[in-house]
Amino acid sequence: MEFDIVSLQGVRRNMESHAAPLQYVDGSRVQLAITHGISERKRAERAGLLLRAIVDSSDDAIISKNLNGIITSWNQSAERLFGYTAAEAVGRRSEAKFTHGMCPDCLRKLYPKFYPK
Repeated sequence: MEFDIVSLQGVRRNMESHAAPLQYVDGSRVQLAITHGISERKRAERAGLLLRAIVDSSDDAIISKNLNGIITSWNQSAERLFGYTAAEAVGRRSEAKFTHGMCPDCLRKLYPKFYPK
């Protein structure tokens, strides 16, 4: 269960609580509850959602790849520009498939080690 509390100093904090029933050998029952703060996690989630909204709404193609050149994200503008969906692009090498139809000078600028002068 998630909930907010306000401290005596007026600071709002996001909390999360988990409870489980415990039964003693004599048959009596109690509830064990653990509560901890999740404010930092909530802030990070909101920041991630904001960043994703910015990338998704951009008119520019935004593509991320790992150090091996494998595409890890592909926004909607990249779909329009290159003609491939994110499902088709993510997980593939960036320089292999998605340069079809681009001008040679553009390719040299984007991938100088693959397209030398």
